[in-house]
Amino acid sequence: MASVFLVDDPDPERRRRTAKEGARLFSQRDGKSPGTFERAGVTVLWGGGDHVPVDHYVDATRDTLLLGDVISGSGPNRTAAADYGSSIRADPPPSHDGLHVAITVSDSEGWMVAADLLGILPVYYRVAGNVRLVASSPGFFRAFEGYDESLDEFGLTGLLIIGTLVEGRTLVRGMRRLSAGHALRASPGAELREVQQYRVPISAEHHAVPLEECSHRMHEALVAACARHVEEGVPHALLLSGGHDSRLLAGILAGLGRSISAVTRGEPSDNDYRCARPNRARQRIEQRIHVVHRQHDHHPLVRL
Repeated sequence: MASVFLVDDPDPERRRRTAKEGARLFSQRDGKSPGTFERAGVTVLWGGGDHVPVDHYVDATRDTLLLGDVISGSGPNRTAAADYGSSIRADPPPSHDGLHVAITVSDSEGWMVAADLLGILPVYYRVAGNVRLVASSPGFFRAFEGYDESLDEFGLTGLLIIGTLVEGRTLVRGMRRLSAGHALRASPGAELREVQQYRVPISAEHHAVPLEECSHRMHEALVAACARHVEEGVPHALLLSGGHDSRLLAGILAGLGRSISAVTRGEPSDNDYRCARPNRARQRIEQRIHVVHRQHDHHPLVRL
């Protein structure tokens, strides 16, 4: 999982203390120091697992950090940080597919934070006077001295009534979650604002289409999405439970010629493994089982 923490504070000493405490929180959680850069009164820290793609580009006018896969157009080619950074000039900024978090800090144009279009990777932000904080996890905000964690009754009410955030308001007063399909932009001399990048298209195009044709179109869209997100020539792991969803993905990826291996959690006697094994054999996919005993959940992968 990719993690980020951005501190925009005109007080350099306070910003340094906040960043130092943020780095301690990163190290406490990940067991290693985060990556970091500082530009135009903004400090950015980041971290992630060993398999999270990281691309940090620096030139004379800006820093651009990409964590995850940023896909433009039909893919599967990934967008590089050197090309992504120019999007800070556009209003609205262009939308990009792929699971990612992107941060651009410019000397003259402020900064921008964006994430995947569906908001799967969370981005939280908070304004405290002239200080602006952005983080992938609310816990990082505790690095700011005097951080107030008082309850937002409106946010709590929304969660209790409809089970989701209303207007991005969280359980903590003043903390908001970035809306899906939006980027967070801090332009010089302007208030922090959310800018819409993407809206799920709504159309009546398929309303009169027969069910069988709808099924074909859905399948084509799923195959195209797999081709866009799963790169060729790169080994991938698939969690194969033997259910309809994972078996369908295994078949599509095998048909696309992608290099995949299957991982099944449980024990060899479980239904998951017994259902997954015939599918693996048909697709000629290597399968491993992650043995999970009832009282011990930490065992190595066993090749079968």
